[in-house]
Amino acid sequence: MTRVGELRLIAIAERQFGVVSNAQMREAGVDRRAAWRLVRTGRWEPTLPGVIRQVGTHRSWKQSVMAATLWGGPLCVASHFAAARLWDLDGEWGEPVEVTVQYAMTNERVDGPVVHRTRRLQPRDRSALGPIPVTRVERTLIDISARLDRNDLEIAMESAFRSRRTSVTRLWGRVDAHPGRNLTVLRRLLETCQPDHSHSRWETKLLQLIREAGLPEPVRQHRVWDGTKWRFFDLAYPDLMIGIEYDSYRWHSGRQAWERGHTRNADLIILGWRILPVTMDDVDLTRQRTVDRIRTLRETALAR
Repeated sequence: MTRVGELRLIAIAERQFGVVSNAQMREAGVDRRAAWRLVRTGRWEPTLPGVIRQVGTHRSWKQSVMAATLWGGPLCVASHFAAARLWDLDGEWGEPVEVTVQYAMTNERVDGPVVHRTRRLQPRDRSALGPIPVTRVERTLIDISARLDRNDLEIAMESAFRSRRTSVTRLWGRVDAHPGRNLTVLRRLLETCQPDHSHSRWETKLLQLIREAGLPEPVRQHRVWDGTKWRFFDLAYPDLMIGIEYDSYRWHSGRQAWERGHTRNADLIILGWRILPVTMDDVDLTRQRTVDRIRTLRETALAR
C-alpha cells in the first residue's frame, strides 16, 4: 500500500469523526492485507467489525454512532434515542448508540451499539446530519413513542415542531403510514395539536402541570385584539379573561423584548384581563403553588 492510500483514508476519516469502513478502504485502494498492516503500525485500530479508527482522533459519542452506522452497512441509520439526541429534541437521552438495520443486511452481533432490525425502512424515513445517516424526525418520534411517557413524548414532539424539523401534517402522514404499530399516545397528542403553533419545553411542562391538577385545559396561543394589533397569550381561559404567560428574561431573547412584554401586559390588564406570569421555577420547584394560583384566579373570576 502506498502512502497515497493512507492519505485518502485520513481524508475520509476527517469527514467521519475519525472512522472508516471496509468498503471505503477498498475505494481508497487499501485492501484487507494493507489495512491489517496499518493496524499493526499502531496508527489505526479496529473499533467494530469492518470499521477502523485513526489513532489520535478525538473519541466522542458521535464517533461511536458513526462507527455503528458504518458497521451496519449502507442502509443502516442512527435511530431511537440516538436519533433524538442528534436532532436535538428536548429530553433526557443520555449517550445511547442505537442503530436500525434492514433484516437482510446483517445478523452479526457486536458489543456496544444497540441494534434494531426492521423490515420497513423507507427512503422517506432516512436523512443525514453531517456524515451520520439518521432516521427522519417523524420516524424518530414514532420509534421513541413506545419508550416515553405521555409528558416526555409531548415535550420531544413540541420541540420538533418549534425547531421546524417537522410539522403536525408531516408527522400525521408518517403515523398513518405505520398502521401496525401501537401509536395510541402519539395519535392522541397529535389530535390536540394546533398546526400553526408550538410550545417551548417549559410551556409544555406548564400545560402538563395544569392537566395533572385536574383543571380545565386552557386554550393555547390565544389571540386578543387590543384595538391596534393582535396580542398572544401562551395559555388562556378566554371566557374568564385569564391569561397565563411563561415569563423568563432568557427565553424572551433580551431585555428590550422582555420590557415590551410587560408593556403589552399592562395594556391587556386595562382591557380587563388577569395575567399570571409563570417562571421556570414555578413549573419545576413550586408546582403546587402554581396550581393553587391558577385555581384561585379561576375561582375569583367565576365568582364575579
